[in-house]
Amino acid sequence: MALGLAYDSDGARALTSAVTALMTGHAYATSARIAARMGPFAGFHENAEPMVEAVALARRVPHLIEHAGACEDAAHLLAQNGHRDEAGSLLTEALARYEDAGADAWAGRIRAQLRGLGVRRGARGPRPRPVTGWESLTATERMVSLLVAEGLTNGSVARRLYVSPHTVNTHLRHVFAKLGVSNRVALAAVVHRSIE
Repeated sequence: MALGLAYDSDGARALTSAVTALMTGHAYATSARIAARMGPFAGFHENAEPMVEAVALARRVPHLIEHAGACEDAAHLLAQNGHRDEAGSLLTEALARYEDAGADAWAGRIRAQLRGLGVRRGARGPRPRPVTGWESLTATERMVSLLVAEGLTNGSVARRLYVSPHTVNTHLRHVFAKLGVSNRVALAAVVHRSIE
C-alpha cells in the first residue's frame, strides 16, 4: 500500500507473492545451510513423518519454492539419516519442478545432490516432440513466447515467471531457432497463428 497499490489489486498480489517467494527461498536456503553444518536436529526420528507430511502439503501449493524447497529440506535430512532412496525420490520431485520452470541453476544443484546419493537418472533418449514448429516448444518456451507476443520485455517476462532475464533470453534463442524467426514481431505472428 505504501507503493500506491490497491490492497486487492493484481499488482499488490503479484508484489506480495514475489516478496513471499523471496523470503521463503531465503528461509529454505538458511535452513539447508544450518542443517549441513549442524547435522539433523535431535528429534529427527520422531519428526520424520511430519516432515514428509510437510512435503505433501507443499505439493498442493502452486508456488515452486515452497514445494521444491520442502522436498530439498526433507531429502537432506532423510539422506543424513540413511534414508537415501526416499531422499532420492524427493530430490527427483524437486528436480522436475525446477526443470519445468526453467530454473537451470537450481536443477543443476539438485542433479549434483542426486549424483552424490548415487542416483543415476539414465540416458535421456529421443523425445517424441518435433524438432521445429510450435509443437516443438517446451511448456516454458511456449509461456515465454505468449508473454513476448503480448509485448512484454525480457525483464517483465522474467518477473512474471520468477526467472532471470538471462533465462528468458536463452528460452527466446531456442524459440527463435525452433520457429525459424529472427525477431519478436515475427515471433508474435507465429504465436497468434498457432493459438487461433
